Amino acid sequence: MPLTPEQAKLFKDANFLSVATQGADGCPRVTIIWTDLDEDGRIVLDGTETRKWVKNILRTKKVAVAVHDEKNPYRKVSVVGRIVDTKSEEEGARDWINRLHRKYHGAGAGDYPVREGERRFLFKVEPESVHSMGV
Repeated sequence: MPLTPEQAKLFKDANFLSVATQGADGCPRVTIIWTDLDEDGRIVLDGTETRKWVKNILRTKKVAVAVHDEKNPYRKVSVVGRIVDTKSEEEGARDWINRLHRKYHGAGAGDYPVREGERRFLFKVEPESVHSMGV
């Protein structure tokens, strides 16, 4: 289910994303992260293997996300989706986090600080259901 151009704009702008996953114990977990869309309009999530939400996605391949307009939180999009592509640091995850770092901190921010020993993952989310308000 593709996002409308208005919905997609919330993901493309420097708005924060809430990502919800299911923990190994069955409990829900919500984390705030950076986000963007890929060239095909899929939602992209990026994180390190040490993060619980990343471990949950690697295990379940399911996710729910919500993004709201930082200037007007009543403009929001919620998505339930499945992971359709996973890439490791060697496959472009490092380039993606550098892109996000500049998106959220400005073009002059440079590259995201490397943390030795942390492996990054990049997840592409295919929306299965989309709900929006004010968009």
